[in-house]
Amino acid sequence: GDRTIWSDIMIRDKLRRHRRHLSYPIVILALLPLSSPSDQIHHLLDGFLDIVGLFIACCGQALRLWAWGVNSRASGLRLFGPYSFIRHPLYMGNFLIALGLLLVFNVPHAYVIVLPSLAFLYWSVTTEEDERLEKKWGAAYESYRAKVPRFLPWRGRALNQQGQFAFDLKHALGKERESICGLAAGAMTLEAYEEILAQGLKEVRGEVLFFFVMSSVLGVLSLLLCRQRRKEKEKA
Repeated sequence: GDRTIWSDIMIRDKLRRHRRHLSYPIVILALLPLSSPSDQIHHLLDGFLDIVGLFIACCGQALRLWAWGVNSRASGLRLFGPYSFIRHPLYMGNFLIALGLLLVFNVPHAYVIVLPSLAFLYWSVTTEEDERLEKKWGAAYESYRAKVPRFLPWRGRALNQQGQFAFDLKHALGKERESICGLAAGAMTLEAYEEILAQGLKEVRGEVLFFFVMSSVLGVLSLLLCRQRRKEKEKA
């Protein structure tokens, strides 16, 4: 009935508002030493998965940069770049980054915990966003929604790119600089943690120390950039 529909809407709205905080328990569960990579995969294959994982994660980050860069001056609906192929490229970029980092970490239980959780979270959040944007933009968004798929561009067709703005790298980097630092820090931290789980801390102490220092520097840089952006918003 109406009560059930209203309840579903409220739940999706709460998921959207708290989506960043909900990722924390997912990450914590994935990092628990419930299984080890050492007994289940050859070292060479693990190295290959690291390369593939980094490539996928970088593709996800590039998708986010593309989305911001070609829509920097868009005053209404974002329709250019990846938005002409999928409705939610930023969430798709996040999912690809998470998938890539999971391949770098390559611990079996992490796949089971993270991928279904993110898929459910992003599907719920984007459903709520679609409904909210349709109320805001009316027939324009309804038409866009009918033509462009949610995440995967294998159905529908790309929108006409006439009138697209030039790619604004400065704007894109301004939006994504913390994310880029976080991606690099996360990849190094997960690789070091994976080595600890597989071989023990004594065997990889030097490698772990290097990854720890580098990821710490990138983490601090990310926090400083985030603080700078907040100050810029307050001034504006």
